[in-house]
Amino acid sequence: MHRVILLLGTNLGDKKKNLIEAKKLIKRQIGIIDENSEQVESEAIGFVSQHTFINEAIVVYTKLSPLKILKKIKEIERNMGRINESINNIYTDRIIDIDVIYYNKIIFKSNKLQIPHYKNIHERLFFNTLLKKLYNY
Repeated sequence: MHRVILLLGTNLGDKKKNLIEAKKLIKRQIGIIDENSEQVESEAIGFVSQHTFINEAIVVYTKLSPLKILKKIKEIERNMGRINESINNIYTDRIIDIDVIYYNKIIFKSNKLQIPHYKNIHERLFFNTLLKKLYNY
């Protein structure tokens, strides 16, 4: 089994319900959720929005490869109603956003996926609260 950290974010609709639904779908389609961080409210990063985000990190154990996880994540996002993809670092409000932050301590880069996902994740305000414990820092 592979140890994966996913970061979930939502800033539209019933945010807490969105996170619950996303975790339910992740359990069904990706793997076993072993741990989760507390939920943290934050401002949008990379674009201006009137809506704050709720973010949560989860540890998932899965048999899937990084690209298969990405495929499942995109299906979950679409099924939950996410319409717009972030293209060329242009971000918009979203019902759900799921990113692969960590996968078995590997560095992975393809045209579709980069792990770790955020080049400078430690600079994100919610990093310490959400991921410090899960990354074992």
